[in-house]
Amino acid sequence: MDKPLSLFTKLVLIGAGGLAVVAGPILYLFPYNTGSYFAWEIANPLTPIFMGASYLAGIGNLMAVRADRWSLARVQLPAILTFTLTMLVATLLHIPIFNWSHPIAWAWLAVYIVSPVAAAIVFIQGERGFQAPVFESQPLPASFSLVMRTLGGIYGLLGLALFLAPGSFASAWAWTLTPLTSRVLGGWFLSSTALQWMLSQQTTLHTARVGLLATVVVTGLLLVGAVFYFSVLTGPMIAVFGYLALNVVLGGFAVYSWLSARK
Repeated sequence: MDKPLSLFTKLVLIGAGGLAVVAGPILYLFPYNTGSYFAWEIANPLTPIFMGASYLAGIGNLMAVRADRWSLARVQLPAILTFTLTMLVATLLHIPIFNWSHPIAWAWLAVYIVSPVAAAIVFIQGERGFQAPVFESQPLPASFSLVMRTLGGIYGLLGLALFLAPGSFASAWAWTLTPLTSRVLGGWFLSSTALQWMLSQQTTLHTARVGLLATVVVTGLLLVGAVFYFSVLTGPMIAVFGYLALNVVLGGFAVYSWLSARK
């Protein structure tokens, strides 16, 4: 049956939400100043915009804490675990690039050493003895599971390509990436795959609303960022079109699913 969140779970989710509130707006609004405030300098502004928008999705973790229900919080945990693990691996693979004279670089490393362990503990403890509650109101569309799994598969393939082949695949991306930023974006895409997979298992808006809200926030901000910095979308035209179309489809379907359930 459903259960309230433990104190440890709340602390982990608050930490993730706090990171979203702090890092998200700074990266998104000041993409050209990463050399002065971030763990490493990022040349292309669309990368910190992508990162900032994705971090802001973590605000949903604060909503889950406020609701104090594991059935709502559990949808976010695999995404947190996936992202933090991939960021730790990306960091270890590119240690020389980080500005270790800046305390933010050390904070970044500490966060991504501790977070995967904490997220795994939270998820294992939360799932123990959990039975999904049955809701009869606010059902999601009949196509919801299939579409989310399909989009999750596309995001997963992109994430694996960006993370595992940053040298070759990055040149085919919508904007210029380095091996490190390619792996960072790959981590976010894989994290999105985990979220979409968890969402695909939900049948009502009661448990899907935080994940859907996060999806709408991220895709909306990414599209706005692409409009403002369209001049640096210098990759192949098919990659630019695909990137924009993917955000439109995912964000649009999330909005449609929310409104359909609310009816």
